[in-house]
Amino acid sequence: MDVQQTKSAIEVTKIYDELDSDVEEGGNEGKECLEQQEDVSKLVNLFSHMSITEPQNEQNDDTESNSSPEPCAKRDDLSTATTDEESSTSDSSDTIDMSSDDEDNLPNLPTDRGDGDADGCCGSDSNGHIIKVTMVPKTRECDPGAYNRWLKAKNEEKREVRQQEMQLKLQKQQEEEERKEMNKQKIKQWMERKKQECVKPQKQQTELNEKKKMSRAVYQDWLRTAKDKPKPVPLNQGPNTLRGTISKIFVNPEPWKNNCE
Repeated sequence: MDVQQTKSAIEVTKIYDELDSDVEEGGNEGKECLEQQEDVSKLVNLFSHMSITEPQNEQNDDTESNSSPEPCAKRDDLSTATTDEESSTSDSSDTIDMSSDDEDNLPNLPTDRGDGDADGCCGSDSNGHIIKVTMVPKTRECDPGAYNRWLKAKNEEKREVRQQEMQLKLQKQQEEEERKEMNKQKIKQWMERKKQECVKPQKQQTELNEKKKMSRAVYQDWLRTAKDKPKPVPLNQGPNTLRGTISKIFVNPEPWKNNCE
């Protein structure tokens, strides 16, 4: 890396001396201006590469300072040469300002070192903003009565659920008892109906026997009192109606007795 820096420094000094000689002599303005712009862009690129490689070279210099004293002397000469070149560049600031467009085209190197620290950006612009993000952990406010309220609400909920279950259980028991009672009543009614159906023929038979008995008693009573009663005479016999004879349509209740005595 030291050899490359020395070569680049020598090339820069040569190009810059040629530019100064061209500016003092004032030759052809057309082609020389274009060549000057190209040379200036080269200078800018070289300076930018030198500025980028300087931190790495400084670290390497610290490690190699004890082993090689001669390159240190060369570096001192290079530092003096670069200071002379910087002083000469201040005299020709007009030519360097012409290549501002070329400076904008330089590649933007990443400044983030990967650890998320915004303060490590050494080559940041003057208009850049440094944003520091501080992560604050969320803290939950501890309420001493929150657990008691939650426990109370949970117990109330369980109590309501238990009451509902008990009500449903009681309702089911009542419905079951009512259903059993209705079944018992239906069975009792069915048994009574069957019993009545079994008793009905007997009842009818007893009623019939009683009617027959009553009819026999009435007939016997009539037979006993019939001889003392006047005989019936039919009224509609035509010319024989007023005659004192027995009608032919009369039915003798006692067939063994003659009616005509």
